[in-house]
Amino acid sequence: MNPGLTTVRQPVVQMAETAMRALLRHLEGDEELPQRIELGTELVVRGSTAAPRPGK
Repeated sequence: MNPGLTTVRQPVVQMAETAMRALLRHLEGDEELPQRIELGTELVVRGSTAAPRPGK
C-alpha cells in the first residue's frame, strides 16, 4: 500500500499470556479478574504520517 499506513503494534503474545495467567488465578480462587490491564504498545510511523500544518 502506498503510502504505508502508520499503525500501532500491540504485544499479542503478551496479551494472551497475561489474560491466561489472570484467568487461571481467578479459577484457582486466588483473585478476582482485573477490570483493566495495560500493556505497552509501539507506534510504527510510516508514510501516512506528516508534520502538522503551520498554524494548526
